[in-house]
Amino acid sequence: MLTLRSATLEDAPALWGIMSDYQHYFLDDYSVLNKQTVISLLETGCVYCIDAFDYPVGMVWFNDQFYDLHISIHLLIRPEFIRLFLKKNMGETIVDLGFNTYHIKKIKAFVLETQTVAIKLVLKHGFKQRAFYPRDTRKNGRYTHVRVLELAKHDWRYFKKHPEKLFTKKHKKGEPQNGSKH
Repeated sequence: MLTLRSATLEDAPALWGIMSDYQHYFLDDYSVLNKQTVISLLETGCVYCIDAFDYPVGMVWFNDQFYDLHISIHLLIRPEFIRLFLKKNMGETIVDLGFNTYHIKKIKAFVLETQTVAIKLVLKHGFKQRAFYPRDTRKNGRYTHVRVLELAKHDWRYFKKHPEKLFTKKHKKGEPQNGSKH
């Protein structure tokens, strides 16, 4: 069973273990990650643990808040728990947490093109691609693209009321098209 809870400094070793084990998947070649990074994140109070059987197997953090307009979301979970994460609709819980905790209008996700699971996950939750930066960074020595996806709060509310509309191709006039304004 997966649960979501606020992270504490006591979680630092487990979260550092997850970050160090999987940093080659989510960091570009220019990013540096160390134990102090985890501690600094934990001290902000914006980190949440994804626990399996009361042990951290993933983490979510929000940062780069720009007033009440938007915030960036980051998710890292051990690969063996991704299916359970999807099955338990943890993504929905996390999006709700972002909107309800930070009182912002949009949540943004900056995703490397090589992160195909992350792209599918944010699209599944109604995020809409707003920008595409070709060859914007390097990943494992190769240029890669960066996608900027966002979800507006009013669209999230609409999709929660009408989940069947999330993946439909045809939309009636006045309905959002997978995250666009209405």
